[in-house]
Amino acid sequence: MFVKGQSGNPGGRPKKDISLTNILKRQAEKKDVEYNGQKIKRKDAIAQKIWQLALSGDLTAMKYIFDRIDGRPSETIKQQIGFDGDLNFLAMSPEDRRVLLAKYIDRYSTDQTPQEENTEDENGG
Repeated sequence: MFVKGQSGNPGGRPKKDISLTNILKRQAEKKDVEYNGQKIKRKDAIAQKIWQLALSGDLTAMKYIFDRIDGRPSETIKQQIGFDGDLNFLAMSPEDRRVLLAKYIDRYSTDQTPQEENTEDENGG
């Protein structure tokens, strides 16, 4: 019998914990690795191994440790659009904005993909 205003399943459907991330997190917490005569968590054993590799001269391990501790260095990505003026759009004159937008529209409004453009150029098209 249904009661008005009351859910037939108040707890809701049980959540499935099947994502790979959750499985790996659970596995990382297991204390089943022998280290210096005692059991340590798997994640601690992995950290120890990375440090051992770094201290033995493994540059990849060193880079990994510094990236994790200090964060990866930021990278600047620039897109060339063939405009030699100031690329601060708001600081541009209205005429420079118009020129920049016209070049952008002209370059990116074609129906061709960059590969198609390259193929035509190579074939004399």
